[in-house]
Amino acid sequence: MNARKARQRRYAERLADPTGLRRELRAYAKTVRQRRRLPPDVLGHYTAFIEYVAAHGRPYVNHPTPPGVALGPDGICWTNAQRLARARPDLTYCEGMATEPAGPGYREGWNEHGWCADADGNVIEPTWTYWPPRRYFGLPVPPPWPEPHPGRPFARAALLYRLQAWQREQERGGGHAP
Repeated sequence: MNARKARQRRYAERLADPTGLRRELRAYAKTVRQRRRLPPDVLGHYTAFIEYVAAHGRPYVNHPTPPGVALGPDGICWTNAQRLARARPDLTYCEGMATEPAGPGYREGWNEHGWCADADGNVIEPTWTYWPPRRYFGLPVPPPWPEPHPGRPFARAALLYRLQAWQREQERGGGHAP
């Protein structure tokens, strides 16, 4: 009986996560919790972001950046994506996790990232050059987006900002999930 239930559970998991990315992100969050040497408050927000994306996100289709979309500076993907989404109302601003290649200036593996997507779920990447094996998993983040950091010209991750605000509300005994 237990073997049958286990098979049914695995089958249901495969139906819910056909690409396996959700399962991969959950495993990555577990690894981050075990190996990262971050202060508990930062680690909690970071793993909460990964787990929220894994629970509520979906895969996006990696697609070459179309002509007319200029790549912004590396390292400020949230700003680049929010700027593009404001300029192009036909695009949706998204946040989540994306893979990077190994190399100078890159951490191989999953990284938190911001991008835009068209109506078909194709990624419109305003920061990174196209890399065919890159994978994206995230969710759309509707406006309003948080204002840039005071004294700094770049935007904050809207979803991470909302999760942190929600966690603070939960600690005070209220608040609803973003």
